[in-house]
Amino acid sequence: MTDWRAWGREVSATAHETNDLYRLLDWEPSPYRITWRLDPSSRIREALITSIPAPPAKSRIAEFKAWAKEHRPDELAYLMPDGEFDPTADRAERFRAILLEWRAAAGLPRIELGR
Repeated sequence: MTDWRAWGREVSATAHETNDLYRLLDWEPSPYRITWRLDPSSRIREALITSIPAPPAKSRIAEFKAWAKEHRPDELAYLMPDGEFDPTADRAERFRAILLEWRAAAGLPRIELGR
């Protein structure tokens, strides 16, 4: 979070989301603003998420999909039914494994990940 601001009973910050999937795809998603509105006891009453105009996100998803269609089409079909990410069941672990395999095959730098 960056660009913290506080006024009255509100606090806001710019969020720069990241996770292993984003890092493995060299994905730079657009930032967004979160504003928390507090009640008189300083507890969060509500949160508002607002998009911030920014250039389109960058990623290597197209490169990954092209490689996976050629080398691991069945796994890609399982991981991305209807062409969309599906985080259910064992897909997160399998996505991580295939992305590591793809990065190695593509000669991309190794990414240190959490456990």
